[in-house]
Parts: sequence; structure tokens; C-alpha cells
Amino acid sequence: MRCVGIAVFVTGLLLSNLTIAREYKFESNFDPASMQWSKQIGNASVEGMGIYRTASGEMKTCAGQTILYYPYASYTVEYLRAQIQGYNQFDNLDRRIKDYRFAVQCNSDGQFVIHHLPTGKWIFVMSIPIVNNEDGKSSYNLASDMSQVAGEGYGTLYRVITVSSAQKAQVSLVQNDESAH
Repeated sequence: MRCVGIAVFVTGLLLSNLTIAREYKFESNFDPASMQWSKQIGNASVEGMGIYRTASGEMKTCAGQTILYYPYASYTVEYLRAQIQGYNQFDNLDRRIKDYRFAVQCNSDGQFVIHHLPTGKWIFVMSIPIVNNEDGKSSYNLASDMSQVAGEGYGTLYRVITVSSAQKAQVSLVQNDESAH
């Protein structure tokens, strides 16, 4: 009887893992040429900050966290959109995408600064704790996708900005910032 109980438990655990894993297959092809501009040294800068809400409702800054930023390209958009929609396995991910992922650290005040950024459209991404709703899902809004200027879901908060030459751009990564949509 004890072996049957263990077998049922293990089978249930395996089935629950199957339902959690969501695999994504890319529709677009990775094109390094469309992102090569992001590796140039530019004369623009970005100042930003990050704020999110914990499961208990407390507001926190991104102090000590890493903010990721990517050049805006069709493959990057598809990659981030899949993550925001909860996919955690990728069938045909081109690993070279990581060559176009850049990072900056938030200081103790929850702010970050990037200098020498090339002109172009960028996607800034902050990880946030997932707060599940009553359905057990993220508060992701299906209307919010990478074509919008900002959005969030499955532990990811992002903002898309265009940086111009010699400009100092501002990036606010604020959870539930309705005015950013």
C-alpha cells in the first residue's frame, strides 16, 4: 500500500511538472545584422529607476538588482514576449541572442545609469516577484505586448524607449504603471 501511495505521488509530481513547463517555438529567425548597431559606442545616456510591489503589497526598489536591456528587433521582441506570456522552454532558441543582452546594476536608491549608448530603440527589462491572482496566474494583461511602450507579466516588467544621439533618456520601470500603456 505504501508503494502505491509513493507511485501515485511521483506520478502526480511528474504530471504537475508537465503542466508547468510551457514550450515555445520561434516563428521569426535570428538576424544578428538587425541588432549589430547595439554593440557600437554611442553618445547617448539613460537614467532609470525600478519599483515593484511584493506579494504583501509593500513597494520595493530594484536596489541591488540587475536591469537587462536589449536592442529592439523582431527576434528580441518575440523572445521577450514569450517569456512575459509564461513560456519557460524554447524549442529553437538561437543562443546568440545572449550576445545582445546587456545589463546594468541598480544602486542602493533603486536607480541606474548607462552611458555611451548608441542611438536606437531599446527594451529595458526588470524582474519582479510574481504575484498570483485568484486564478493562480500572473497579473499579465493580454493587451500588453511588446508593441506597447510598457507591460508586465510572469515576473517581468519592461519598457520600450528610443534613444537619440547625445540625449539623456529617462526609463521608469514601475509595476502597475497604467499611464505607461
